Amino acid sequence: MADSNATLRDALMERPVLPIPIATTTTDTTLTSKPCLLCGWSLRETTGSAAATCEFDGSRDPAGPTTGEILLAAGTSSSFSLMDEGVLCESGLLLHVISGSVKGVAYARVGA
Repeated sequence: MADSNATLRDALMERPVLPIPIATTTTDTTLTSKPCLLCGWSLRETTGSAAATCEFDGSRDPAGPTTGEILLAAGTSSSFSLMDEGVLCESGLLLHVISGSVKGVAYARVGA
């Protein structure tokens, strides 16, 4: 398993970091079903009147392990960079919206 992860990571490191737009949403959204390296995100709460909580999930299963968690106060935004390396998401990437409304972009190296 470790060797296959290393091989996949090496292949993904050859790919460019791409923006994955996230339209305003209050529900779970599959950002990609391809393996990827999550390199960062920029999200904002869109209502201006309520907090938002969401997670990035590398297993594309809301019950699976969390890759990144974002808590936004009403009307605020958050940007985060995992630098060049990123977090390996073998099964793709899901934005799991727990509460509120968010919009933004994820940055990832996505497999072919």
